[in-house]
Amino acid sequence: MNQSQDSAIHPDKLNQALDLIDQYIEQRMRDGMGPGVALALTDRQRLLAVRTYGLADVMTQKPVTPETLFQIGSISKPVTAAAFMRQREAGRLDLHAPVTDYLDWFEVQSAYDEPITVHHLLSHTAGIINMNDTMPSSRSIVYKLCDTSTGFAPGDHFWYSNVGYRALGYVLEEITGQSLAGAIRSGVLGPLGMADSEPIITHDIRQRLALGYSTTHCGDDRPAPANKSPFPTPWFEFDGASGNVCCTPADLATFLRMLLNRGQGDDGQFLSKESFDLMTQPVIQSEWDGFAHGYGLFTGEREEFDGHMIVQTGGEMIGYETTMMGDMDDGVGVAVLVNSFYVPWGETHFAMRVLQALVRGDDLPELPAPKPPKTSVDNAAEYAGVYVAGDDDKSFELVAEQGQLIMLYGDERVVLERWYPDVFYAPHPDFKLSILRFERAEGAVVEAIHGQDWYQGQGYDGPSEFDYVAQWDAYVGHYRTYSPWMSNFRFYVRKGQAYLQWWGSFEQPLTALDDGSFRVGWAEHSPERLRFDDFVDGQALRADVSGGDYYRVDTP
Repeated sequence: MNQSQDSAIHPDKLNQALDLIDQYIEQRMRDGMGPGVALALTDRQRLLAVRTYGLADVMTQKPVTPETLFQIGSISKPVTAAAFMRQREAGRLDLHAPVTDYLDWFEVQSAYDEPITVHHLLSHTAGIINMNDTMPSSRSIVYKLCDTSTGFAPGDHFWYSNVGYRALGYVLEEITGQSLAGAIRSGVLGPLGMADSEPIITHDIRQRLALGYSTTHCGDDRPAPANKSPFPTPWFEFDGASGNVCCTPADLATFLRMLLNRGQGDDGQFLSKESFDLMTQPVIQSEWDGFAHGYGLFTGEREEFDGHMIVQTGGEMIGYETTMMGDMDDGVGVAVLVNSFYVPWGETHFAMRVLQALVRGDDLPELPAPKPPKTSVDNAAEYAGVYVAGDDDKSFELVAEQGQLIMLYGDERVVLERWYPDVFYAPHPDFKLSILRFERAEGAVVEAIHGQDWYQGQGYDGPSEFDYVAQWDAYVGHYRTYSPWMSNFRFYVRKGQAYLQWWGSFEQPLTALDDGSFRVGWAEHSPERLRFDDFVDGQALRADVSGGDYYRVDTP
């Protein structure tokens, strides 16, 4: 489906570009992109096109249309930031005032003298935890920051914080005297003409929303094999400023167009030049993703886009992924909304290159080749060999056969599915709980890792025994909570190092601290903490992850 308007771009050229983008998105949907996709293209003058694909509801076969709402997750953050910029212009806000000037109940333990300011929350430099979503109340989640500590002095580092933006929502309520939803509608959505968008996720708008989907129906605690049919994700209401907004594709393009025009909306000036510059300033370079960050936006010159100034951000909700990117030099932008856990940055980049070619008068890029099957491994021979575990029953051999990587495990032959370089999924019950990852030395594969299990390859030349703190044995296990975001984790020890693993695929190293807790993650300035207590028969029954409670379960 296409909804387009007149533009300086010649209509024939635009139609050719749209046909190319259609082919690419439809190809990606066959590869498992998701049940439904919406894409919006804009330049500085107007909406160029909205394209919609697939289904908003698989069961009823309801299609995605230009009027379909999508949850945009963290793209709500620059919407919140824009609301703050307007309050600053009205003289109601000092960006560098302590947050406690607006919320007297806001408290975080800190060893540093510098107060946390609104600026620090907007730029993810406050030094506070990312999130604690084990409670349904957004206000309680912010209040419980009082039980956590900062990882660094405000302003010294970047640390992405969803709870920081939730706190900003309550600051906005105090400044405006409105609810967060009311402040976002009157301060941003209304003035920009985003009439079809919603500033809060409630049951009242559910019928307008694309349903969220996932392919991990084999479990929330393990990786999913390829080509699984999508199933609906849990539904819940949401009112926090970290991810409260729902948009149609055209409305999201309206917000993006305001950015391309440096604060100018379709109907007049929305942000002053000073406010726009503050919002998009490169406050800090992130060690996490390599990007410079402003207020809710990644911003900076990008080599892959010819050194152009790019503003972008992405958002995730349960069963939704959204991307938004603008080229400030060529004056074009792309937004892609998906109702699954497929992150569409590749599709966003391709659509951006198509738009850049259009406005420059260049030839359109070639259609990328379809993704190869996950079982296709062009460098399979690099992994071939025997991998020996401490428990010989778990040892296996890998052989390369006709472009595939085959695991010989006992009497079975298991075809591995490639996820990323050196990362695979082994569709076998004994390997169901984690990805299979390989480590290299001087370019050669020498080790294999599967959760807590470690395998020595034939080229491994290192120690085979490792010491660790005996008390850690009391923590090893599986812990759960009733959170749709991070519902469970596993604690294990491998090669003398303790780890926290989420979803069977995302592993974080743990550093033991003097107070008996662990620092979570690779960064020395991480504010995330893990603690265990409630011991019975030599096992911890409860874990606290950055203020959220998880409980030991007997499931594997």
